Amino acid sequence: MLTSPDRADRSTSEFPGPLSLYQRAGGVESCDALAGRLRPHVAQPVSVVAHWLVERKIVAFDWHSRTFIPLFQFSLHDMSPRADVLQVVAMLAPVFDASQLALWFVQPNTALAGATPVERFRREAGCATSSLVDSEWLPSSLSSRH
Repeated sequence: MLTSPDRADRSTSEFPGPLSLYQRAGGVESCDALAGRLRPHVAQPVSVVAHWLVERKIVAFDWHSRTFIPLFQFSLHDMSPRADVLQVVAMLAPVFDASQLALWFVQPNTALAGATPVERFRREAGCATSSLVDSEWLPSSLSSRH
């Protein structure tokens, strides 16, 4: 079941904006809920989710002592992480902390004509493959390295 911002405690405002944006871009899940979705596809779903989080392979952010995982980054038929998103996360994770990474995906990007990276991923399957070659929408500190 998707976690609704309406059901989340609203006593702080650190992530309501991104949480709301991710809700509109396919939703978010708690770690437990994501593990539940993975259960039909992997033997130890809790361990798989924990591995993804510890290794910073996926986008996740904490809000009110809960970890939220945006669903845009998964193939919903088997809940496997999308290769195009994994590629971008791998480039950004060494530079951004988890919160910055989560924010980067939902902030308008001038190289995307004001669209957010999440919108681009949702519209264009595999979009990162060609975009990464040119590094047109990565932070300038990263695009100079690749």
